[in-house]
Parts: sequence; C-alpha cells; structure tokens
Amino acid sequence: MDKDTLYKAYLKEKKQKQKENRTIKKYNLSKDENTIVINQSSNKGIKIFSLVIDIFMKLLKLVIIVAIVVLVTIGATVLLNKDLLNYVLNYIGW
Repeated sequence: MDKDTLYKAYLKEKKQKQKENRTIKKYNLSKDENTIVINQSSNKGIKIFSLVIDIFMKLLKLVIIVAIVVLVTIGATVLLNKDLLNYVLNYIGW
C-alpha cells in the first residue's frame, strides 16, 4: 500500500477539480446543487414554449397599458366636462 505524499494528493485533487470544471462547462451545469439549468439552444420544444410565453407576456403588458390609458382618458373627460360629470354621478346614484 503506497501512501500519497502531500504533493501527489494535491495533484490528484487538482485533476479532480479540473475534470469537474470541464464536465460543468461541457454540459452547461451549475456549481450549485439546488440549481437546475435548462439549455435553450439544444431543445426546440423549450425554444417554442419560451417564445409563446414571451409573446403572451408582451401582449398582456400591452393590454394592461391600453386599459390604463383608456381609463385615464375617460376619467379626465368626466372631470373636465361638468355635464358628463353630473350624468355619471346620477347614473351611479349619488
């Protein structure tokens, strides 16, 4: 049974770390054990799903912005126009 010297143990550990780093880079892994990395460039299904989600989110933002603009415009019109303001208040029941 041959004991490793301090230098041999250092070299073994260094080779092991280099091997781990090469594996991490090759397979696009994370060094943290609790992290899952999805490589979007390798899977077409993930690319399509990501594209659909991105389009949906942009459309949702657009709808929300348009709704806010419309509501602000209606509110400003009601506040500036006295007849319309009275009509809205009577309709509500105030």
